[in-house]
Amino acid sequence: MDTLKQAVEEFLKVKKYIYDFNKDTVERLMRGNTTKELKKQSAEVKLANYAFLNQGAIKACENRYVDDLTILDSISDGIKESIFSYVKEKNIPIAIYMSFVNFLRDKYGINILLEFPTLFESSFDRQMFIVKELHEKGVGVSKLRDKLWISDRTIEEDLHVLRSQEGSSFLGKE
Repeated sequence: MDTLKQAVEEFLKVKKYIYDFNKDTVERLMRGNTTKELKKQSAEVKLANYAFLNQGAIKACENRYVDDLTILDSISDGIKESIFSYVKEKNIPIAIYMSFVNFLRDKYGINILLEFPTLFESSFDRQMFIVKELHEKGVGVSKLRDKLWISDRTIEEDLHVLRSQEGSSFLGKE
């Protein structure tokens, strides 16, 4: 059985899971460096902040066997931590992690219980989702952050845009 770190390397080899994406993007997201960068650098490589293998939840268990049930929550937490620390558009990394979860299920029989956030085509679509969610009681920035996997800052920026559009209404409400 492979360790979690080895499983990541195996995932990076299977074109079926990554053919929709730029290989360098997938490698940077999962391990923090591309294969080319690893060959150029010394054995001690600094990983990108957002890299899956660089997340606190993952560092502690990257050398455990992937079928170890005690690391399932760590994998979910590591994926979320990675997405939160990824500062660019989040649809691509979310789609890559969906592929990774499918890979873990298909190759190792591991089911990661993780509800991925809604993917949006544009910031406008995300803002309309936020408006809809705000009509429910008890929905605030922290609940939106947990549901959408985006930063408080992004939510606040969306709210600012929505508030600045005088006279606009959605679902019959101002």
